[in-house]
Amino acid sequence: MQGIGASPSGLAAGLMVDRFAYSAAILGLGGAASVALAVFALRMPETADNKTAPAS
Repeated sequence: MQGIGASPSGLAAGLMVDRFAYSAAILGLGGAASVALAVFALRMPETADNKTAPAS
């Protein structure tokens, strides 16, 4: 699954650098990564069973 996101990100960064600048590419890919992290954090189901999970 990582290759699916890694392949187009290089292309997207190259297109943004050609059209705008390096800072726009960094901000654009950083924004995309932030969205991906938020989706992952909010949509990933909890796998631990709270009743049987060991207390730490």
